[in-house]
Amino acid sequence: MIIEGEWRETSLAFIDFIKINYNEDPYDYLKCMGYEIPYINNLKCGILYDYFKSYIELFRFLADIKSDINCLVFAPNINSNEMKKKFIAIVMSDINLSKSIILVNQEQYSYIFDVYFPDYKLVTVSYNSKLDIASFMCLDDYLHSLKSKNRIFSYKCLKHFNDFGDVSFGKLDIKNEKSTMIDLYIETCDRHKDFRECDDFFLNLDETQKVEWYGIFKESELIMFSGYWKNSNSVVFGMFGKNYKYEKLIRKSYAYFVMNINMIQQAINDNYKIIYSSYGEKNIKKQMGYMIENYACVMPKN
Repeated sequence: MIIEGEWRETSLAFIDFIKINYNEDPYDYLKCMGYEIPYINNLKCGILYDYFKSYIELFRFLADIKSDINCLVFAPNINSNEMKKKFIAIVMSDINLSKSIILVNQEQYSYIFDVYFPDYKLVTVSYNSKLDIASFMCLDDYLHSLKSKNRIFSYKCLKHFNDFGDVSFGKLDIKNEKSTMIDLYIETCDRHKDFRECDDFFLNLDETQKVEWYGIFKESELIMFSGYWKNSNSVVFGMFGKNYKYEKLIRKSYAYFVMNINMIQQAINDNYKIIYSSYGEKNIKKQMGYMIENYACVMPKN
């Protein structure tokens, strides 16, 4: 059984997309107690390299690593401490740590490293945002789970957006919107100096059914969007793009909130149990009920 990733890079939808559209397969699996955990064992795979070369340089700087990094492992979020311990032991024995980036949920794995792997330390480098929707049957269930002021604000956003007039939320027809999506995605990443996929990444996105795209339109023009990457029990919101020419309109119409509320509703309708929404807009995500989970890089103490 494959343990689905909490990050887009190790989500089942992303892995499926890479395997369908490219000759190179950068993934391998670590086996632990009957489970398989996907990881990236070739960061120089052509389709991923433009994205990960910046990632690599960041971690090389943080860890003062001089060697050639070529492997990225996201430790799975699992309840069993015994399985966490065994998984890390497998990583330590099967992976060349001097050429690897190992990322773990800091809260989940601090005890494991303190007790069983004291020669290593965890250095916080990023965070993921997580929303548990397993108990929700409809959007109102989710909204009523929020703190009172956040629930009132969410209803206000939805009403204001509907009354605004020339903006709407909808599922994207990627064949028609692909060119605009590429432009908005690149503009957004470059503005925030964030990692991004290579320029031709979007060319084959319509070839997989495990990713959907939702966005905000001004009349018929796409002005903001996000990906909806499907796992078995969870979904990852990721690869965001925005037309900054319409920044004022997006703020005034509460479009960002409304896009996310509607995508949460879609995930509830699709019977997913968890939403992962990566980093960025931390305060907004807290307001929307997400838990913020710090992620740390595993480094030797000496």
